[in-house]
Amino acid sequence: QAGSASASVAIEAQEWPAPDPSFRATTAALASELMPSSEEPPLLLIDSRTREEYDSEVLYGVARPGHIAGAVWYHWKEVFDGRSLKDCGQLRAEWSSLGDISRPVASYCTGGIRSGFLWAVMQHCGLEASANYDGSMWAWASDGSLPVTEGSRP
Repeated sequence: QAGSASASVAIEAQEWPAPDPSFRATTAALASELMPSSEEPPLLLIDSRTREEYDSEVLYGVARPGHIAGAVWYHWKEVFDGRSLKDCGQLRAEWSSLGDISRPVASYCTGGIRSGFLWAVMQHCGLEASANYDGSMWAWASDGSLPVTEGSRP
């Protein structure tokens, strides 16, 4: 019929590489690493949510208030100086003030988005042993057997 055109679009199937699991922390892995023991946990766990979320003042869609027991607080927006990323040397110094960044570092938030950004910046700045816990507080707080801490202490 005149004036009508039909177009056929061919889409080729692409094989995508399997995701690299080394950048992803899981609930089971974190739980086994963080369960109370007499020694320092083998990883530095960073809560990248707002201070109010960390301190249990705001319950942002999670089953229980608080933060993962042992986690230190560092807001993901702290990586910026105005609208630009801070220098990696400055960021590494800030992260070092939280704990030993020569050991593995895992970041989390509520659902893995903010912490995913923090993880990307950590990778950019050379923290190759960093991971994003993408289940974050949604997964952790929904399991009542896993420890959470309320208030401002790790």
